[in-house]
Amino acid sequence: MALYERDDSLSRAAEIIRERICALPEFARARSLVVTGALDECRGRDVASMRELGGFTNVILRHVDALPEQYRINYGSELLPRTVVDTLKEFHPAMRAELQGILCAERAVA
Repeated sequence: MALYERDDSLSRAAEIIRERICALPEFARARSLVVTGALDECRGRDVASMRELGGFTNVILRHVDALPEQYRINYGSELLPRTVVDTLKEFHPAMRAELQGILCAERAVA
């Protein structure tokens, strides 16, 4: 168990909600929309123009925030509200790595 994790019923309930959301087809669609949109926005840009955009993380988070209302439905509870958008934000490091990997692979081929 990591230092920031707690072993109580509330943190366990939050983890169960997170797992359920990650298993939804809506989550997979939203993740795909974000990665595709960010890829389109970042493709062909140099370092200076990426800095102007705020970097990969900011591009990804802007695309997450721009998702339609259908991804903002509460799948949690009143006590632990949780949406696809909320959960997707936790995955921005993995999406950033994926995005950078795709762009590096494209540059290597070109």
